[in-house]
Amino acid sequence: MIAYRPDYIVSSCFGHCCVDKKQPMDYLPLYEHFARKVLDCKLPREVLADRSAIHVSAFDVLSSQKNAQRILAKLFLAAGTGDRRGMFLRRCGIRKWSDLAKPFRVQGRPSQRCFAESITYDVRERRLVQPGPNECHPGAIYAQEAWFQFGTYDRLWQFNLGYGYSRDPSTWTVALKQGRGESLRTFVDERVPKWLETRLEPESDSGVRRYRNCRHDKLTSAVGEVFGWNSVKAGITTHLLVTALLDRKPELTGRRLAALRRWIKADREADRPRGGARSPDHVARTAGRKEKHGNVESR
Repeated sequence: MIAYRPDYIVSSCFGHCCVDKKQPMDYLPLYEHFARKVLDCKLPREVLADRSAIHVSAFDVLSSQKNAQRILAKLFLAAGTGDRRGMFLRRCGIRKWSDLAKPFRVQGRPSQRCFAESITYDVRERRLVQPGPNECHPGAIYAQEAWFQFGTYDRLWQFNLGYGYSRDPSTWTVALKQGRGESLRTFVDERVPKWLETRLEPESDSGVRRYRNCRHDKLTSAVGEVFGWNSVKAGITTHLLVTALLDRKPELTGRRLAALRRWIKADREADRPRGGARSPDHVARTAGRKEKHGNVESR
């Protein structure tokens, strides 16, 4: 049996550090417990969802400890209320706020490897064993994200690995399914790591890849804030600039500044409405001139 303290999960979600170190950090068994209860009670999936939506057809994807923690904390915050989540918690034995301080026990044993760090952080930009699984896109051999998801119909876990081109948000997926009768701990601690070893090329130093990922994210955020692009070409332009900054630290020479100006000009052209419609900037400038010099047509 695994004993969880719901109040610790809620407090940890909001950044409080006064949490018992013995508190299990593997939230998959607890999530599975509530997911099965939702299915047994024939309740809508949004009872356990991280978002407010109608007709949610699947359970949430869990890609990190913080992700799973936030979903469970959102559920526990409904304790004692009369809404759908609160009524669901009552069926599970949590009827009021004071019940959150009582240990909540579920079947199983916590895994040792699950969410030791973000799964996506661990696999992002790792190369897949070539040739890649997508025959139509032979260059899509870079892992980008990974997550666990509990099945709605078979009630089994699935581990998904999203892959694609380098630094590209568009991904395809390969998956590993939990076997019937296989414990969650065996699936997470043994089968998933072995499966990843067969899918991903070994790397001598993962620190270099992680450093580049971290720097890429910071540069992407900085470029977006500095230039404030808002156009259909913004993604392409941002990618080109970030790639240049990531590979080396270039000096802003006159030639490079001219290239930046061309990119910005191209983005502005893409922002202009089609069909001869005037842009909001043009309308604002025209209105300013009329206010300053007087409206000629009304004279």
